[in-house]
Amino acid sequence: MEPAAALHFSLPASLLLLLLSLCALVSGLGSKPLIEIKVQEDGSIWLECISRGWYPEPLTVWRDPYSEIVPALKEVSIADADGLFMVTTAVIIRDKSVRNVSCSVNNTLLSQEKETVIFIPESFMPSTSPWMVALAVILTTSPWMVSMAVILAVFIIFMAVSICCIKKLQREKKILSGEKEVEQEEKEIAQQLQEELRWRRTFLHAADVVLDPDTAHPELFLSEDRRSVRRGPYRQRVPDNPERFDSQPCVLGWESFASGKHYWEVEVENVMVWTVGVCRDSVERKGEVLLIPQNGFWTLEMFGNQYRALSSPDRILPLKESLCRVGVFLHYEAGDVSFYNMRDRSHIYTCPRSAFSVPVRPFFRIGSDDSPIFICPALTGANGVTVPEEGLTLHRVGTQESL
Repeated sequence: MEPAAALHFSLPASLLLLLLSLCALVSGLGSKPLIEIKVQEDGSIWLECISRGWYPEPLTVWRDPYSEIVPALKEVSIADADGLFMVTTAVIIRDKSVRNVSCSVNNTLLSQEKETVIFIPESFMPSTSPWMVALAVILTTSPWMVSMAVILAVFIIFMAVSICCIKKLQREKKILSGEKEVEQEEKEIAQQLQEELRWRRTFLHAADVVLDPDTAHPELFLSEDRRSVRRGPYRQRVPDNPERFDSQPCVLGWESFASGKHYWEVEVENVMVWTVGVCRDSVERKGEVLLIPQNGFWTLEMFGNQYRALSSPDRILPLKESLCRVGVFLHYEAGDVSFYNMRDRSHIYTCPRSAFSVPVRPFFRIGSDDSPIFICPALTGANGVTVPEEGLTLHRVGTQESL
């Protein structure tokens, strides 16, 4: 197992850095603002700006071509089920000289923003049409010219309405296309933020897991500190007690969990066959047993260069790279067992939720004798950052929700 990186600063300073990094994880930039143009009956221009996927609640600002702030007539901010904010703000432009306006949405925690600048086409601005002046002159002349003028006016109105309809359809098509792009971007941002929030949640509840020698299969050899195990070439002479696995090369963690959130890391690099996860304290340990949830096992397996979530049926996991260190997260009350790739902090798999009616324990199975697996000490955590054994308690800004 790799030694923990040396820390050259005091424990309070390291905790401060950890808190700052966690604050960054719960902040995020949302989608690029989308601006919609509408022409009012009085000829003024209504501009509405929408952006989604922000946390915490962002600040919106309208500016004219001279970078002067334009007061908003409407500002609405709504949080979705994931705690991400959608903001809507609007202004009315009555000045014909204002041809471009910008809408910016700012993340005040990260001091970053996303901005969209829109150019208002001349056709949207109110003006006096030359043909109206010509029509006024014609109407002061002879009657037959009045008739011609009426026909001409009807034709011009028809053409104007047709052109407006075509332009409206083009604008709606463009807006619809933009909304689809924004929707896709919002989904990607929301997924990234959910992964970060899920990662942050697992990181705060490090458990100090050691192995229970009384449960170890006779072919499993435990280290003196009971933090590593390897499979040997022969069976050891050990008591055949009821707690011991006698057919499958398995061993359990010493401590059982009947409540709370718990997290530990296991190094599996260079091990060709292994299984990690949790199981009920009351599982059958004699004979061959399928390691599936119906039998009290929630596990992730590496076998034949393939990663699988053991269930009924098994689920093959198409991972892009080999796992070196696996993080296991248990939330007892929620019935949640999740696995993480500690190299890039990505989520691997979450087992279907189950109601744990009895205590559960960390579970390990090593099917090959090439290399041992190691359990990382709780106080080194991910990337060598110190994590207090009791975990940390954070509160999301603006809410009373404990994380």
